[in-house]
Amino acid sequence: MTSVIYNALCSSAVTPEECSVIWSGVSALATMLACGLAVAAGWIAWLAWRTQLGEAHTSLWKAMDNEFVYNLSESRHRFALSWLGKSEKSPLMFEECQSVMDFFETIGYLVRRDRVDEELAYHSFSYYFAGYYQGIEKLIDAERRKNKEFYKEIEYLRTKWGSESALTSDADLVKFFNTEMLVNRKKDIGE
Repeated sequence: MTSVIYNALCSSAVTPEECSVIWSGVSALATMLACGLAVAAGWIAWLAWRTQLGEAHTSLWKAMDNEFVYNLSESRHRFALSWLGKSEKSPLMFEECQSVMDFFETIGYLVRRDRVDEELAYHSFSYYFAGYYQGIEKLIDAERRKNKEFYKEIEYLRTKWGSESALTSDADLVKFFNTEMLVNRKKDIGE
Protein backbone atom coordinates (compact mmCIF):
# COMPACT_ATOMS: atom_id res chain seq x y z
CA MET A 1 0.00 0.00 0.00
CA THR A 2 2.84 2.36 0.90
CA SER A 3 4.57 1.78 -2.43
CA VAL A 4 1.35 2.57 -4.33
CA ILE A 5 1.03 5.91 -2.50
CA TYR A 6 4.74 6.61 -3.01
CA ASN A 7 4.51 5.88 -6.74
CA ALA A 8 1.38 8.04 -7.10
CA LEU A 9 3.11 10.99 -5.39
CA CYS A 10 6.41 10.61 -7.14
CA SER A 11 5.36 10.54 -10.77
CA SER A 12 7.82 11.12 -13.54
CA ALA A 13 7.14 14.88 -13.46
CA VAL A 14 8.76 15.19 -10.01
CA THR A 15 12.50 14.96 -9.31
CA PRO A 16 13.73 12.39 -6.74
CA GLU A 17 14.64 15.23 -4.33
CA GLU A 18 11.15 16.73 -4.61
CA CYS A 19 9.65 13.29 -4.15
CA SER A 20 11.67 12.79 -0.98
CA VAL A 21 10.42 16.12 0.41
CA ILE A 22 6.80 15.29 -0.50
CA TRP A 23 7.12 11.81 1.03
CA SER A 24 8.59 13.28 4.27
CA GLY A 25 5.63 15.68 4.51
CA VAL A 26 3.10 12.90 3.93
CA SER A 27 4.83 10.72 6.53
CA ALA A 28 4.84 13.57 9.06
CA LEU A 29 1.16 14.26 8.41
CA ALA A 30 0.28 10.57 8.81
CA THR A 31 2.27 10.43 12.07
CA MET A 32 0.50 13.53 13.43
CA LEU A 33 -2.86 12.06 12.49
CA ALA A 34 -2.01 8.78 14.23
CA CYS A 35 -0.87 10.68 17.34
CA GLY A 36 -4.08 12.73 17.32
CA LEU A 37 -6.16 9.57 17.08
CA ALA A 38 -4.18 7.98 19.93
CA VAL A 39 -4.75 11.04 22.12
CA ALA A 40 -8.45 11.04 21.30
CA ALA A 41 -8.69 7.31 22.06
CA GLY A 42 -6.85 7.86 25.35
CA TRP A 43 -9.16 10.69 26.29
CA ILE A 44 -12.24 8.59 25.50
CA ALA A 45 -10.83 5.70 27.54
CA TRP A 46 -10.17 8.08 30.46
CA LEU A 47 -13.75 9.39 30.28
CA ALA A 48 -15.08 5.84 30.26
CA TRP A 49 -12.91 4.95 33.25
CA ARG A 50 -14.11 8.04 35.17
CA THR A 51 -17.71 7.15 34.41
CA GLN A 52 -17.20 3.56 35.55
CA LEU A 53 -15.45 4.73 38.71
CA GLY A 54 -18.31 7.10 39.50
CA GLU A 55 -20.82 4.32 38.91
CA ALA A 56 -18.81 1.95 41.11
CA HIS A 57 -18.66 4.55 43.91
CA THR A 58 -22.41 5.12 43.63
CA SER A 59 -23.16 1.41 43.52
CA LEU A 60 -21.03 0.76 46.58
CA TRP A 61 -22.62 3.68 48.40
CA LYS A 62 -26.08 2.28 47.62
CA ALA A 63 -25.04 -1.11 48.96
CA MET A 64 -23.65 0.46 52.14
CA ASP A 65 -26.78 2.60 52.58
CA ASN A 66 -28.93 -0.51 52.16
CA GLU A 67 -26.77 -2.34 54.70
CA PHE A 68 -27.16 0.46 57.23
CA VAL A 69 -30.87 1.10 56.74
CA TYR A 70 -32.15 -2.47 56.40
CA ASN A 71 -29.61 -5.08 57.45
CA LEU A 72 -28.38 -3.25 60.55
CA SER A 73 -31.82 -2.16 61.72
CA GLU A 74 -32.01 -4.77 64.46
CA SER A 75 -28.43 -4.12 65.58
CA ARG A 76 -29.08 -0.38 65.70
CA HIS A 77 -32.20 -1.03 67.77
CA ARG A 78 -30.29 -3.25 70.24
CA PHE A 79 -27.46 -0.69 70.47
CA ALA A 80 -29.99 2.06 71.30
CA LEU A 81 -31.79 -0.12 73.86
CA SER A 82 -28.52 -1.00 75.52
CA TRP A 83 -27.28 2.59 75.56
CA LEU A 84 -30.58 3.81 77.02
CA GLY A 85 -30.41 1.12 79.72
CA LYS A 86 -33.55 -0.62 78.45
CA SER A 87 -31.83 -3.84 77.49
CA GLU A 88 -31.39 -7.05 79.42
CA LYS A 89 -27.67 -6.50 78.86
CA SER A 90 -27.46 -3.05 80.47
CA PRO A 91 -25.10 -1.39 81.08
CA LEU A 92 -23.85 -0.86 77.54
CA MET A 93 -21.93 -3.89 76.38
CA PHE A 94 -19.60 -3.89 73.42
CA GLU A 95 -21.28 -6.94 71.90
CA GLU A 96 -24.47 -4.91 71.47
CA CYS A 97 -22.55 -2.26 69.52
CA GLN A 98 -20.08 -4.29 67.50
CA SER A 99 -21.97 -4.79 64.23
CA VAL A 100 -22.88 -1.09 64.00
CA MET A 101 -19.31 -0.01 64.76
CA ASP A 102 -17.95 -2.62 62.33
CA PHE A 103 -20.10 -0.95 59.68
CA PHE A 104 -18.43 2.41 60.41
CA GLU A 105 -15.03 0.70 60.40
CA THR A 106 -15.84 -0.46 56.87
CA ILE A 107 -16.97 3.03 55.85
CA GLY A 108 -13.68 4.43 57.19
CA TYR A 109 -11.73 1.81 55.24
CA LEU A 110 -13.60 2.62 52.01
CA VAL A 111 -13.30 6.40 52.45
CA ARG A 112 -9.58 6.22 53.24
CA ARG A 113 -8.92 4.18 50.10
CA ASP A 114 -11.20 6.31 47.91
CA ARG A 115 -13.51 3.35 47.19
CA VAL A 116 -16.59 5.37 48.04
CA ASP A 117 -17.13 9.07 47.52
CA GLU A 118 -16.20 10.78 50.79
CA GLU A 119 -18.70 13.62 50.42
CA LEU A 120 -21.52 11.17 49.75
CA ALA A 121 -20.48 9.02 52.72
CA TYR A 122 -20.20 12.09 54.94
CA HIS A 123 -23.65 13.39 54.05
CA SER A 124 -25.20 9.94 54.42
CA PHE A 125 -23.56 8.65 57.56
CA SER A 126 -21.76 11.37 59.55
CA TYR A 127 -24.74 12.20 61.78
CA TYR A 128 -25.21 8.53 62.67
CA PHE A 129 -21.47 8.04 63.05
CA ALA A 130 -21.33 10.96 65.50
CA GLY A 131 -24.19 9.58 67.57
CA TYR A 132 -22.97 6.00 67.73
CA TYR A 133 -19.36 7.05 68.24
CA GLN A 134 -20.27 9.38 71.10
CA GLY A 135 -22.38 6.61 72.60
CA ILE A 136 -19.50 4.16 72.72
CA GLU A 137 -16.51 6.52 72.75
CA LYS A 138 -15.36 5.53 76.25
CA LEU A 139 -15.33 1.83 75.37
CA ILE A 140 -13.42 2.49 72.14
CA ASP A 141 -10.90 4.78 73.86
CA ALA A 142 -10.27 2.20 76.60
CA GLU A 143 -9.65 -0.52 74.02
CA ARG A 144 -7.47 1.75 71.85
CA ARG A 145 -5.22 2.45 74.83
CA LYS A 146 -4.45 -1.27 74.85
CA ASN A 147 -4.39 -1.76 71.09
CA LYS A 148 -3.78 1.19 68.71
CA GLU A 149 -5.00 -0.89 65.75
CA PHE A 150 -8.45 -1.34 67.33
CA TYR A 151 -10.99 0.40 65.11
CA LYS A 152 -8.28 2.43 63.42
CA GLU A 153 -10.62 3.27 60.53
CA ILE A 154 -13.19 4.60 62.99
CA GLU A 155 -10.45 6.76 64.45
CA TYR A 156 -9.65 7.89 60.91
CA LEU A 157 -13.30 8.90 60.37
CA ARG A 158 -13.40 10.70 63.71
CA THR A 159 -10.29 12.65 62.72
CA LYS A 160 -11.42 13.24 59.13
CA TRP A 161 -15.03 14.18 59.85
CA GLY A 162 -14.27 15.91 63.13
CA SER A 163 -15.85 15.40 66.47
CA GLU A 164 -18.26 18.29 66.09
CA SER A 165 -21.80 17.24 65.60
CA ALA A 166 -25.38 18.29 66.08
CA LEU A 167 -25.32 16.12 69.18
CA THR A 168 -23.78 18.64 71.56
CA SER A 169 -25.43 17.66 74.83
CA ASP A 170 -26.41 14.54 76.72
CA ALA A 171 -30.04 15.39 75.95
CA ASP A 172 -29.22 15.38 72.22
CA LEU A 173 -27.61 11.96 72.57
CA VAL A 174 -30.62 10.61 74.49
CA LYS A 175 -32.90 11.95 71.74
CA PHE A 176 -30.66 10.35 69.09
CA PHE A 177 -30.81 6.91 70.73
CA ASN A 178 -34.55 7.17 71.42
CA THR A 179 -35.10 7.90 67.74
CA GLU A 180 -32.81 5.04 66.70
CA MET A 181 -34.66 2.71 69.06
CA LEU A 182 -38.06 3.68 67.65
CA VAL A 183 -37.13 3.87 63.97
CA ASN A 184 -35.43 0.50 64.06
CA ARG A 185 -37.92 -1.34 66.26
CA LYS A 186 -39.82 -3.08 63.42
CA LYS A 187 -37.78 -6.24 63.64
CA ASP A 188 -38.03 -6.29 67.44
CA ILE A 189 -41.83 -6.42 67.40
CA GLY A 190 -42.14 -8.55 64.28
CA GLU A 191 -43.65 -6.01 61.88
